[in-house]
Amino acid sequence: MFRAKVVDIEQRAENLVVTLKADRSWKGEIPSQVIVHTALHEASCGFGFEEGKEYLVYATNEKGQQWETSLCSRTSEITNAEEDLSFLGTGTEMKDGQTEKDPADAGQEDEPDHVSNKNESSTPARLYAASGILIAGVLVALIIILLRRNRNVP
Repeated sequence: MFRAKVVDIEQRAENLVVTLKADRSWKGEIPSQVIVHTALHEASCGFGFEEGKEYLVYATNEKGQQWETSLCSRTSEITNAEEDLSFLGTGTEMKDGQTEKDPADAGQEDEPDHVSNKNESSTPARLYAASGILIAGVLVALIIILLRRNRNVP
């Protein structure tokens, strides 16, 4: 999570590549210049950034790949983020001079900064838990069906 001003928007295929100048963060260390990808259209959950406006950005950078955000995140124009800012507190002021290269560009020599995401390691665990619940539900349904059939047999 960081507060940033849009300095450039570039369209690439079905994505918008948005360059932001960040001045404050709330989770981990991020560079002062951040390149965020979002879908091109709102119908594809793309967030409608506007050049020159300031935003509170909720973006993910899982496994050191490119930063991404969507319409479904809590990203919003800073003037509409009062409730979030009140909850988050003051955050950390950004250091000048830090920049980030877009990993989508050729070379990728420098590994981009990575904000740790507590949900990264729990994603497989959630998948296993959901699968287990689904299997348990199917087993319960089968047992009920078998018990009902046994009652009807003389």
